[in-house]
Amino acid sequence: MDPYSRCRQAPSLDVSIYFTLGKHDHEAPSILAERYFKIPEAPHKELLLFENSAHLTNLEENEKFNDLLINHILPSSYLK
Repeated sequence: MDPYSRCRQAPSLDVSIYFTLGKHDHEAPSILAERYFKIPEAPHKELLLFENSAHLTNLEENEKFNDLLINHILPSSYLK
């Protein structure tokens, strides 16, 4: 399967994109995710690296992940 096929299906989105990456992820290595992140167009994109996580950032650094969702992503997602 072509790892970039999803980007070809949706080369641009009308919503914000947030990637949370674990620095030690071997399932989806951050270097590949960073390349993939550059492809789709969106009104707002952020790539957020978790230094002490592998694949499950929401479990491995749950306080940081929850804080990010509640105090950063959620407030920025409201329609203005």
